[in-house]
Amino acid sequence: MFDFSQPKSLYYLFLFCYIAIPAFNPAIFQRIAMAKNTTQIKYSFIIAGFACVLIILIIYWISTILLFSKTDIAPYRDWE
Repeated sequence: MFDFSQPKSLYYLFLFCYIAIPAFNPAIFQRIAMAKNTTQIKYSFIIAGFACVLIILIIYWISTILLFSKTDIAPYRDWE
C-alpha cells in the first residue's frame, strides 16, 4: 500500500495512523503519560471501557423499563 521509495510515503503513513485513531485527545495522552508502565495503561483502559459499557447498558435498561411501563407517554414535539 505504501511505496517507501517515494519521499512523502513516511509522512502519509504517519498521517494515516493519526487519522485512524481519532479519539487520541489531550486527556488520553495525559492518562498515558502519567502511567508507571504499559500494564497500568492497559488496565486503565480496560476498566474505563467496562465502565462506559456499563453506564450505556444502565441507560438503555432505564429507557426500556420506562417505555414498557408508561405506554401512554406522548412524544415531545417542539414544532407543534
